[in-house]
Amino acid sequence: MLAYEPGAFGGKGRAAIAFGNLDRAANIAFCVPGLLSSLDKIGDVASDAQNLYDQAHWADSGRQTAVVAWQGYEAPGWADVLGQGDAQAGARLLAADVNAIRVAHAGAVGTLTVVGHSYGSTTTALALQRDHMQVDQVALIGSQGVGGDAQTVAGLHLKSSQVFVGAASRDIVTMAHALSDDILGTDTLGANPSMDTFGATAFKAESVNRGFDLALSDHSRYYDATGQSESLYALTDIATGHGDRLGADGIVGPTTPRGRHRQEQTAYRPALRRPVHPSSS
Repeated sequence: MLAYEPGAFGGKGRAAIAFGNLDRAANIAFCVPGLLSSLDKIGDVASDAQNLYDQAHWADSGRQTAVVAWQGYEAPGWADVLGQGDAQAGARLLAADVNAIRVAHAGAVGTLTVVGHSYGSTTTALALQRDHMQVDQVALIGSQGVGGDAQTVAGLHLKSSQVFVGAASRDIVTMAHALSDDILGTDTLGANPSMDTFGATAFKAESVNRGFDLALSDHSRYYDATGQSESLYALTDIATGHGDRLGADGIVGPTTPRGRHRQEQTAYRPALRRPVHPSSS
């Protein structure tokens, strides 16, 4: 347990669980959850972090990657999900925790990544815009918007090669974001990072199509370790410091002018225990 404060946020609590040795790992990744996440549901984000940690071990066993399940802020419920208040408060906490890890690490961190899911992507992006979070790269998955004033990756103080974005074509949250942008011409949670004008590096993020039920569950399947998740395969590349090889691995996914993604029916990548790259060191 990296952090545990059960009395935080009026008794709702906060916590962070580390998988791997944060002091010695060559690479470190933080998993930041979104809507409806809470301390009493930390098993969900811990499971996601565990999946990424396991994949990183199999993908690059020569260099250790530690992964943090970060339930360190008060995520919104349905009533507050269209506002940026919780993300702004969480961004300050996230930046402080991430920057502290970099300072405390024994030697330089090889690659420090923050993966923001759903509303957690807004929190992550605001930490970059306003709170000087020091990372090497971020991955925004199932994003509802980057918040603040950022309209391109430059607004996050990063380059295109440092900002990765994945959105399943059947993710109802990203679909709603695009629809809101179409109808209103704007969105209360900021720019959609999946749009081609944002300038991020997009990756494929589909799961196997098992019927209509996935339209309701794809938003929660980005870390799926059933063996048929493009997203987890891509996140593993990124977290182990091999984000520059997404193209060679056939996992780069083009954005579109409106930020929607075509569903890929034949490009699934086995995730579970799939070695991506041998260690180069």
